[in-house]
Amino acid sequence: MKKLAMLLVVSVVFISLAPGSVTQAADVEMKLGHFAADSHPGNLASKMFAAAVEKRTLGSIKVVIYPNNALGSPPRSLNRTSWVPLI
Repeated sequence: MKKLAMLLVVSVVFISLAPGSVTQAADVEMKLGHFAADSHPGNLASKMFAAAVEKRTLGSIKVVIYPNNALGSPPRSLNRTSWVPLI
């Protein structure tokens, strides 16, 4: 479960930093992809995470959940992200 939680956090951080993920307006849409099935507790946790992010940012950040490797396998998803320096 700890590995799944870490994978979710890392995925959100790296996908959110990808070029083109931030729109011109103040709103941001982040993609969160994971390997868990729809009925898996990890998917429930990701839905709770998405709801908490949207609530705490007053709707300015929306997290879209993609379960069942919908965005590709974990290595493929990681390779598709962009590494942006946090300076």
